[in-house]
Amino acid sequence: MRACFPSLGLAVSFFMLQSCVLAQDATLPPDTAFNPSAGRGDLIWIKLRSDTAEDYVFGVDTGATLTVLDKSWEHKLEPRQSKTIVGARWPISGVFTAPPLFLGGVRLLTGEMVVTEDLAAHFPGPSVSGILGMDCLGHYCLQFDFSENKIHFIDASRLGGQELGNAFPIEPLRGCYFVNDNVAGVKGLRSLIDTGCNFDGVLTPELFRQWTNQWQSAATAPVGGASYPDGIFGGVVYTNLYLAGDGEENLVGLHFLARNLVTLNFPGRTLYLQQRSAGPPPGEEGFFAGFYKNAFRTH
Repeated sequence: MRACFPSLGLAVSFFMLQSCVLAQDATLPPDTAFNPSAGRGDLIWIKLRSDTAEDYVFGVDTGATLTVLDKSWEHKLEPRQSKTIVGARWPISGVFTAPPLFLGGVRLLTGEMVVTEDLAAHFPGPSVSGILGMDCLGHYCLQFDFSENKIHFIDASRLGGQELGNAFPIEPLRGCYFVNDNVAGVKGLRSLIDTGCNFDGVLTPELFRQWTNQWQSAATAPVGGASYPDGIFGGVVYTNLYLAGDGEENLVGLHFLARNLVTLNFPGRTLYLQQRSAGPPPGEEGFFAGFYKNAFRTH
């Protein structure tokens, strides 16, 4: 079974993100709780506010270039021209001026525009109001602690001396960030960092075939069979991976990232991984067992 929101990842291409708002206030948002099922079959959900005291449920997706709002927001948004958007592979309801979004009383840095879509078509059950994309997340140094179920917003200038794990340079491409590594452990093949993918990741067909047929000897391989060996990322072994093999790009997903303490320093273009579990995240009750049935999203 595979479940990954198709409009996240690289489904939308944009000319550039020159519309990003520059930081005017050095205040960082506070530590923020997310759902315990994140990385255990579910995505990361947090609660934001806009122009009212109402809490809105938003996903956190490093594979989305722009922030997406549910079409129910359209009546209170200001329409914009969509000339900067090209190559959309999914239906966009509209393009609008980005509304203010607040986390713990602190206004988030965002881009100038958002797009809208019928999110209920992708997320049945309790309403999802939006998906935070890289036009917002790219301003911050974020630490995802899946043992505490919290996002920490960190001053990137104060990272020195902390035990963050292995460091990996990351580079921007089409508004998202790629690391020059992959879960198959093959050198020189990059991967998109995609928290909008709820399983371990995706490999291109060629790399998937190479990964699944790493038998120790020809005598151990059944006719027509394929092994599912351990993964290796940055020289560290990971077990029991669920990887799709039909990608146009390699990507590392949330189920893989949740095995680590993850620090994404986007301004400093560095990913840090401190492995906490070689296998699936502790507390998982079977992959996809409770997919999207999370009480955190119940208003």
